[in-house]
Amino acid sequence: PARPSRVRQEEPKSQGSSTSRFSVDFDIIRELGQGSFGKVYQVLSRLDGCMYAIKAGHRPAKGASDRDRMLKEVGVAFLP
Repeated sequence: PARPSRVRQEEPKSQGSSTSRFSVDFDIIRELGQGSFGKVYQVLSRLDGCMYAIKAGHRPAKGASDRDRMLKEVGVAFLP
């Protein structure tokens, strides 16, 4: 199957590294939405060739409890 064309957009930055895990493992296909929390991207995994939606927050976690709260939002959804 043909791969969709890639749209280069602003990539989420990780702290302490010039190359983020996001930019290494995924190609951004398009932006699905945005809000005060950050942006949601439709991405193509370079590892398994599957499509995913990834939520990229504007800020890093401020401690363990904040990180745990952020991780509770993680889920898996099918993108047709």
